Amino acid sequence: MRTQEYNRITKEGNVLDFGTLKETKKQLGINKLTELESEIDRIIKENKIQKPELHNEPNSTETDFFLIDLNSDQIEIIVSMFGD
Repeated sequence: MRTQEYNRITKEGNVLDFGTLKETKKQLGINKLTELESEIDRIIKENKIQKPELHNEPNSTETDFFLIDLNSDQIEIIVSMFGD
C-alpha cells in the first residue's frame, strides 16, 4: 500500500487506532458486554489496515489502524457506554 492511500484510509470515519480499540475492549469487559468485546477481538484479528512498506514502525501494534464494521446498534451501545 502506498503512503498517500494509507493516510487517506486511516482518516476515514470507520477506522480506529489500536489504542482506541484496546480501551474500548477494556470498558466493554468492565461493563460485561462480552459479545461486543468479542467483536472488538475479531476486528483486531481480521480488519487490520496494511501499513505502507516505508512505515516508521511497521511491526508496532500500537501504530496499527483497523476498519470498523460494526452495525449501527452495536456502535450505539458502545457510544452510550462512553456517555455520548
